Amino acid sequence: MPRRDGTDPLDANSLEKLTKCVDKIRGFGSRKLTEQEISRWRQLITNDVNLQQKIIHAKTLDELKAMCDHPDYRLYFTRTKWSHIMQCVAEILFNTRFASPAGSFSLRNGQRSSNENEEDNPNGSMLNVYVGNISSKPGWG
Repeated sequence: MPRRDGTDPLDANSLEKLTKCVDKIRGFGSRKLTEQEISRWRQLITNDVNLQQKIIHAKTLDELKAMCDHPDYRLYFTRTKWSHIMQCVAEILFNTRFASPAGSFSLRNGQRSSNENEEDNPNGSMLNVYVGNISSKPGWG
């Protein structure tokens, strides 16, 4: 996304990227956004030029996450959801891929030499793990 100065609203393409970047965390749960929350995010980012400018001028993920504590924005989402929203924003803003905001991560098993990369070992030396709520009632999904 292009960096901008001033208080002009974002161009339509940049604004669309910001409104849709959270679609990948749509769902239910503490780390996901419901349809209502996605709608709230889209309204907020579309209508708040000040927030748009703060986002565009941010240089790090930590700066983006710090915006969530501002009194004007703090109550829109929980701290966890704000963190995941800003992670999605950072991915498009900085063209960087972070760990999945949905709560999954990867673990490697076995020894791995320092010069070996993932393409050299495509046969599943990676274990994907989902981190979520565990039911306190066995047999209940």
